[in-house]
Amino acid sequence: MHSLRAVLLIAATFCFFFALKFLPIADALAVFFVNPLIVTALSPVILRERVGPRRWAAVAVGFVGTLIIIRPGLQAVNPGMLLALGAGTCLALYFLVTRRISGRDPAMVTTYRTSLLGAILCTALVLPVWQTPTAEQWMLFLALGFISTLGHGLIVMAYDRAEASLLAPLAYTEMIMAVIAGWWFFGDFPDFWTFVGVAVLIGCAIYISARERMTRGA
Repeated sequence: MHSLRAVLLIAATFCFFFALKFLPIADALAVFFVNPLIVTALSPVILRERVGPRRWAAVAVGFVGTLIIIRPGLQAVNPGMLLALGAGTCLALYFLVTRRISGRDPAMVTTYRTSLLGAILCTALVLPVWQTPTAEQWMLFLALGFISTLGHGLIVMAYDRAEASLLAPLAYTEMIMAVIAGWWFFGDFPDFWTFVGVAVLIGCAIYISARERMTRGA
């Protein structure tokens, strides 16, 4: 299961980084947000979790938001869109596997095993095309490694404490930071319809979270 998590995480990371070659970061992330929809939709099948009608409604509305962002048939097919969709799908499966093995080991142990297996697999894949990074690139890689390890450790702890279908919509809040970072560092800014689609997705997240708090409070 740890090997499967590592493979899914590598695939998601590769597809997302490759998507950034064709799309601004906010646009790629907007399409990437299909992953909470997939988590919610598959959690009854894979995890045997109960998903009520309100969560299913949120999945349906969120899917409409994703279509608004992608706008199939209304614009030229961008390979970055397909790569971002692939990244979102792989990450959704990664989350589901994480939930499946949650509670068996401490969060740090789970994160370490997956990171170790991922490092071994990536080392084997990168050797034929290796290029020595500059000192600045090494610093960026170290920062990326620290941030990603911290983030995935928090993900494991979250899935130890809550259902996958409940946590999934909270990922939409990442879009706010992506817009700010893309504009500040790269001068990229999403178009109007991307904002509309993202607003729909974030609205779904807020609604599900609010309903869940009301249900548990009752």
